[in-house]
Amino acid sequence: MNVDLQTLAIVSVLTTLSTECIKKMRSISHKDYESNIIAMVISVILSAVLVIVKPICIDGAVITPAMIYNFAVMAFFGMLAANVGYDKLKELILAFKG
Repeated sequence: MNVDLQTLAIVSVLTTLSTECIKKMRSISHKDYESNIIAMVISVILSAVLVIVKPICIDGAVITPAMIYNFAVMAFFGMLAANVGYDKLKELILAFKG
């Protein structure tokens, strides 16, 4: 199974930016928040939309095990990027890729 690095970059960057935006809005209103939970929810939603919903609705694809695998990978790495930074995540992926 192959993970698309461009989609991973989109999910990671959008998750990071959305998490920071929500954190700033929550800090302005002086409400408590857990940034890890915020990043997880955003990452799962973005990954589901980009990996499963978009191909099914726009491209007319059927759901496959590869889609489920890519969804899980995108959601995990999107959350990881929001917590540790995309540059460190990119280094890790390139090290594994060889």
